[in-house]
Amino acid sequence: MGRIPMDDPMFDEHGYPLKDTLDEIALWPAERGWDELLRFVNKAWKHAKRQTDDGGTLQLIEQREGRDIWLAVPGGWTGNEDIIAALRENAGFWSDCFMKVRRDGRRESYHFVVRPPLAPCGDRRRCETCLNRDDCMTAAEEAYDG
Repeated sequence: MGRIPMDDPMFDEHGYPLKDTLDEIALWPAERGWDELLRFVNKAWKHAKRQTDDGGTLQLIEQREGRDIWLAVPGGWTGNEDIIAALRENAGFWSDCFMKVRRDGRRESYHFVVRPPLAPCGDRRRCETCLNRDDCMTAAEEAYDG
């Protein structure tokens, strides 16, 4: 019996993400989309309202050439650190999207790049051929056969 995907994260009485939420992040399949995973994570992330608050930052900081670049700063909050650990456990996400970690004193920040999904022909670009899925599938079949 397959897992039923979770739409929204769940928390304990103190606002920490439940194990089910962390498992959802760690087991999130690529087919559901890494951009959707980061949107889910953003709902679970504790955001600091002021610099002195507990919590950190998770935000889309740049969109360039079809790529979304996200910045995650746990801010020392254990729940956010647990979320980063769950993202790291997701081998597909980590290998596809992890760009770098930066340490500045006691603070760490993580950068993730979400690229457009592969087109059926195997190209990351959304070329003219890929805009017409039938042609793209034909190109993919020819590449496989040839």
